[in-house]
Amino acid sequence: MLDNSKKEAISHKNWFNKAFSKEEVEQLRQIGIECKADHNFFNFEILDIFGCITNRKLKKFETLYARFIDRYIALIPSFLRIYIDRDMLENDQYYAAWFFNRHSFFEVYKRALETPSWNGKHKVLWSPVLDIYTPKECYLYANKLFDMDDVFLEQAVAHWEKPRRGCRCALLTVRESSYKTRLSSGQYELWDKKST
Repeated sequence: MLDNSKKEAISHKNWFNKAFSKEEVEQLRQIGIECKADHNFFNFEILDIFGCITNRKLKKFETLYARFIDRYIALIPSFLRIYIDRDMLENDQYYAAWFFNRHSFFEVYKRALETPSWNGKHKVLWSPVLDIYTPKECYLYANKLFDMDDVFLEQAVAHWEKPRRGCRCALLTVRESSYKTRLSSGQYELWDKKST
């Protein structure tokens, strides 16, 4: 059985090979763009496409650039597509990044659920990037530990239901030995349902 990363790599490679002629592939290569599906560190197709749509040289080739934007949109869940502002997607990296950050967040959640050794010995850490671009809603989750339960899922779904420019929240799995040490030092906090 293929893991999600391998499935995404195959899908990405198939799309890339169908979307571009040999001449176009060479043109893309000359500006630093290639299909990275075979690279050792390939993780998510949407992340690879994001790297392409933020490439300034590619933007000069409108037809090719439009194919990457179309693919990026196709990778976004259909219920979110109504919120997409194509102009912002093309011109605002923080807006565009929200979509792949959301994808990555829920992929970590899915992988954690699929891990057989989970059995209560791990938690997930909600870890937003905090800077001047961070929406205030993200601060609520900074360094909060969650159990993998309905409370966490409810918070995650509500947080990621609409694009928030500047949100770069990540989800990390944390082992019991690590989170207990960091809880006692005050670096992490357990999520308190009453804090919402």
